[in-house]
Amino acid sequence: MKQLPDDFIRQMRSLLGDDADAFLQAASQDDASVSVRLNRRKAAPLSFEETTPVTWCPQGYYLSERPSFTLDPLFHAGAYYVQEASSMFLWTAVQQALRVMEAENRPLKVLDLCAAPGGKSTLLLDVLPEGSVLVANEIVHSRANILVENLTKWGYPHVIVTEAKPEDLCGTYDLILTDVPCSGEGMFRKDDQAVEHWNLGNVEMCAARQREILQAVWPRLRPGGCLIYSTCTFNTAENEENIAWIASHLGADVLLVDTEKLLGKSFNDLGITPSLKGDLPSARFMFHRSRGEGLFMALLQKFSDHEAAASRQSKWSVKTCKMPEPAQRILQSSDDFVCVEVAGRYHAMSAEVLALYDDLAKSKVRMHQAGIALGEIKGKDFIPDAALALSLALKQDAVSLASVDKEKALSYLRREAIVLDANVPRGYAILQYEGQNLGWIKNLGNRANNLYPNEWRIRKL
Repeated sequence: MKQLPDDFIRQMRSLLGDDADAFLQAASQDDASVSVRLNRRKAAPLSFEETTPVTWCPQGYYLSERPSFTLDPLFHAGAYYVQEASSMFLWTAVQQALRVMEAENRPLKVLDLCAAPGGKSTLLLDVLPEGSVLVANEIVHSRANILVENLTKWGYPHVIVTEAKPEDLCGTYDLILTDVPCSGEGMFRKDDQAVEHWNLGNVEMCAARQREILQAVWPRLRPGGCLIYSTCTFNTAENEENIAWIASHLGADVLLVDTEKLLGKSFNDLGITPSLKGDLPSARFMFHRSRGEGLFMALLQKFSDHEAAASRQSKWSVKTCKMPEPAQRILQSSDDFVCVEVAGRYHAMSAEVLALYDDLAKSKVRMHQAGIALGEIKGKDFIPDAALALSLALKQDAVSLASVDKEKALSYLRREAIVLDANVPRGYAILQYEGQNLGWIKNLGNRANNLYPNEWRIRKL
């Protein structure tokens, strides 16, 4: 059992009253639940035994035990994401936002402000209307690479990954997710360091920093647009008090996520705790009431009488180019994309992605990914990018596919040498495991060059 900080115990007793003993007992345990969320577009079969659905997310499942995800090729193929179940409530919150904005069937521009490692970004891609564009931002440079990797493996083509402070971003968005840095009380069962680093001073510092982030990003939300505020902590300073501050100082309505209409179940049925301070609606996931870790989430809609940002006046400044023929041949609906060359690599972007990319480039925002990375030309050879093999926009019937067993798939993911069956044509081919693309190989006949990205390789034996 974990030893919880005395000030934290006093804080929770003050907040929960008679419920505090049950909460503190649950908080001191080490038995955090394990859950995954399937990629709805890749449609891989559920390969785990003894699963239980996560009620508030149709692709979410609890597992009876934690397998070795690293040694499952389907995990590396982006067939599913390992995500804490409480966080999947974002699915239901977004559904509510779409109803409020009457936007269930039209593409949206969406910003995930604090996106790494990418769990909530990949969920957004599955719940948003088709054709929506997501800007996934991560200010911490060391965390941006894992965000790019996870979003690339998820395969959705209309994504831009940025590394910027909130105040340096540009444009306006229909929906913004702010899963802000917090004191981490909801992670106590999973992370011993969260317990060790916790103190009341850090809570106050986090609450102040969260308001700075919100104030900086607020101009990026269009009038009438929705913001989802989320933390993985329990105190009211970082939660209810902050959404009250947004409502009164920035100008927003705080909206109920109506689970009875969306899911046919009340908060009580779902084990969700309502607000612990004030009467503004929010959703809390508490250790003793729901199967998952700690989470706070609230949905806000910006007042529509705020002045709208100026509409785009200028034409694109980014130069487009002709898409390399090998890429054009294997990209679905290639005419729906424009091609941009960035530092020798070719990228396919929809017009909507290109417009955002152009605005961000003008504002000198650092971008790690935009649209689909197609590949590069070396001499006379077009070398396809790993992102193209994993993209949902790939034309599967236009490429050579080589199906392998688990042992050979893991060898490939370790970047070991691969020997293919004699019937695989020479040239570039995609290695598949259980129908899911893993990446490119170049078959030379007597051997095959392993083209899996070195930075993604499995290092564990």
